[in-house]
Amino acid sequence: MRGRAHAPDSERETARAVAEGARLAAFQPQADVPVLLDPAGHPFCLHTEAADASQ
Repeated sequence: MRGRAHAPDSERETARAVAEGARLAAFQPQADVPVLLDPAGHPFCLHTEAADASQ
């Protein structure tokens, strides 16, 4: 299962997620959709409104 979170500002929300214990995944398939790992190692993506509009 993959998690997805919608965020208005991906840089700010990525920093917030990292501060809460997440880490950036080594593989980033899209420049505008950061992939992070939760503390247990489960991947999740942070989607912004701009990224969603481009799909």
